[in-house]
Amino acid sequence: RSRTTFCKQWYQRRVRGILFLQAKYPAAEELFRKSLSYREQVLGTDNADVALACHDLGELYLKLGKLVQAEAYNKRAFNIRITIFGTHHVSAARSFLGTAAVYLRKGKFLEAEQYLQQALSIFETSLGPNHNKVSIAANQLGIVYMKMGKYEEAHKQYCRAIEIRRSVLGENHPDMAALLKDFAYLQATLGKYEEASENYITSLSLLESNFGSEHPDVALVRSGIAWIFYKQAKYLSAEELYLNSLQIREKIFGQYHLETARSYHELSELYTVFEKKGDKEIEKDRYEDALMYTYKALEVKKKILSRSAEEARSISQLATIHFLQGHYEISENCQKKSLSIMEELLGNKHVKYAQCLHDLATTYEMTGKLEDARKLFRESLSIREAAFTDKHPDCAQDYYHLARLSIKIHEKTQNNNININSNNNNNNNNLDNSGMFNNNLEFNSGYQEAEQLFASSGINAEYGGFCSYKQSIPPQRSFSGKVCRTASKFWALIMLMSRWHVTT
Repeated sequence: RSRTTFCKQWYQRRVRGILFLQAKYPAAEELFRKSLSYREQVLGTDNADVALACHDLGELYLKLGKLVQAEAYNKRAFNIRITIFGTHHVSAARSFLGTAAVYLRKGKFLEAEQYLQQALSIFETSLGPNHNKVSIAANQLGIVYMKMGKYEEAHKQYCRAIEIRRSVLGENHPDMAALLKDFAYLQATLGKYEEASENYITSLSLLESNFGSEHPDVALVRSGIAWIFYKQAKYLSAEELYLNSLQIREKIFGQYHLETARSYHELSELYTVFEKKGDKEIEKDRYEDALMYTYKALEVKKKILSRSAEEARSISQLATIHFLQGHYEISENCQKKSLSIMEELLGNKHVKYAQCLHDLATTYEMTGKLEDARKLFRESLSIREAAFTDKHPDCAQDYYHLARLSIKIHEKTQNNNININSNNNNNNNNLDNSGMFNNNLEFNSGYQEAEQLFASSGINAEYGGFCSYKQSIPPQRSFSGKVCRTASKFWALIMLMSRWHVTT
């Protein structure tokens, strides 16, 4: 008995301190394994304390990105606890949390949601609705809903988790940092950058004051702040934070880890839009860097995960780089592959599926497949309007492209009619274009809505030239062929500028 007590004290003081406070994972793994071995020798293989050691080993391997080992240890802990306590005990709920975390990392969101709902119900019944365990389950459920694109439900769970933990642990407890970080990501996804920045900064302050500046959670929060800078076109600030996060992750995890792959992907996205004007060599190097980081991220994801949403994300990034370089056929093939994976894993109502539709539609537009592009933009807009309760910049992107497509399609039809009339030499059938574009309801409603959404999103300055151009045209003036051709060239340039705004 004394040996068992010693094992517990040694385990709690040393292993938990190293793992959760100092993030020294190799040393923590060694101590976890020793603790498990001692418990098995003293208590047997089917004891509750053995299940606890297995659970924490599973948690460690999840942090290390070793999903096979994480799943195996979580499954062993789960089976022991179910045998001893049944399916309605708090210990079983802990295993539900661990199993859900593995499914979440593998992109199996429905299974993760199911286990988290069970865990939440058990914690509420056994411990009461205001226990810290309830806040843990609620926060994890919020993360799952974020991945599924259910932002309203995610917001509800995050707010509940923050309220409980604040009342239990206090405003300045380090465990508050994780909740604020997750909530900030939701706010940033919804385009609420100012509120997101405040929560990210508070989270970063708590983490650095408790764990130092080289902790994996610090890297995660810095990446979040960098993403907001990226959205606001503050690329130099974003690059500095992204590189710092990569340095921390490579030092702690090495190159072949999902967190390191996250940094590779973030830098790739940044370098597709971040170029110094007037220097072609620098512009070329930026695309080469973007491709290099994308292939590194894809290599890691394929090695650790099977067919996954993360793999699709990297393939979509390859498509973006080839698109910006004018390699439209390669880009289209990559986009179709990414779209297929997203539909298989997330369904055809998810916002990430909508992003794939948007990207493929943009390629169709550039290659002259206007009707195909309009169909996909409409489908993307329908998904996004259903997912976002408030006006969102991503909806503005679809409205903007639909407005422009309406002009292009009308211009194409107009030119065809003019050619037909010219060939027939029938002056009496000359086309009267007076007010035609103002009578085009889809163009007017689409453009006005896009202009309103861009203004509310805070990025309308990027589109000032387009707005001024449109507003300079008298209300009842027809578009001549020369004006339309000039507009098409101008809008092609605007399309390339708009690529920085893609939601990740």
